[in-house]
Amino acid sequence: MVKISNSLRLGNYGLSVSIIASNMNVKTSGVSSRIVGTNLHCCFLDFDCISDDALQDELKWLQRVHKCGNFIVLKTSDIGRHAICLDAMEPSEVFKVIMSSSCDEMFKTAPTMNPKRSWVLRCGKKGNRGAPTYAFTVKSPYEGRSLQSLGHAKYLQTFGIPKKLKQPFGPNQVEIQKYYTTKKKI
Repeated sequence: MVKISNSLRLGNYGLSVSIIASNMNVKTSGVSSRIVGTNLHCCFLDFDCISDDALQDELKWLQRVHKCGNFIVLKTSDIGRHAICLDAMEPSEVFKVIMSSSCDEMFKTAPTMNPKRSWVLRCGKKGNRGAPTYAFTVKSPYEGRSLQSLGHAKYLQTFGIPKKLKQPFGPNQVEIQKYYTTKKKI
């Protein structure tokens, strides 16, 4: 990985630019946010370097502001987490939630780089690191007020998370995408 940084100061203003180039040399797989056969998505969030306390506070805040249902949190590393809300949302709604979060900056605009125009969370191994595991659920008073993805609920059962939906929607499947990522370990 190569990182190029430069800073410029003009009076009271400063500008800092960093470019990171890395080899995308590790093949893995991930689940798509899109509800199969629709243009609706579940809200996916990818966090690096976050404590569970900070994550829980942020997810509760997102639930209050955006009236989202429960977030299921998966552990990807010691300080890496994925959060999934099963509510069926328009892409613009998901984008609002994601942009008001502190999740990974590259993840926020991932659909612009993904030919299938979806957010993707890793579900397979990454190099020597295992697949994500269930961490906890952040409950919401808004749970079940929106349609909920049946396929993504079934996917979460692979983590031992039984999920009874109040408003099941869509097919009983998810799309899995294969992709290359970096070997970085956070």
